[in-house]
Amino acid sequence: MASELFSLEGKKIAITGAAGHLGSALAAVVADAGADLYLVDQDGAGLDEVAARLGARAQGSVDVFVSDLENEASRGAFAAALESTTSRLDGLVHNAAFVGTSELEGWAVG
Repeated sequence: MASELFSLEGKKIAITGAAGHLGSALAAVVADAGADLYLVDQDGAGLDEVAARLGARAQGSVDVFVSDLENEASRGAFAAALESTTSRLDGLVHNAAFVGTSELEGWAVG
């Protein structure tokens, strides 16, 4: 368990891409270490599943934010919502990524 190695008790950590495999695993470790979590992903149902799994084990709070970080307006709305929820962040795990499905030039894989 992470809590045996280090403590994040009282720390506020945001994790982007939190509904994915890596993001949800990172969220579990950070939750076990005692941090308050701010989980961000464009997959609202996936975020709800991750939050439900963490709810019983998290020592701190777990807040979810549905946001498409590829979209400027969505990023702004997320930033405003986060700012209204907490006065600070102690850490950011920026795990959100393009997975080859974007229409941005040069990012599509197929």
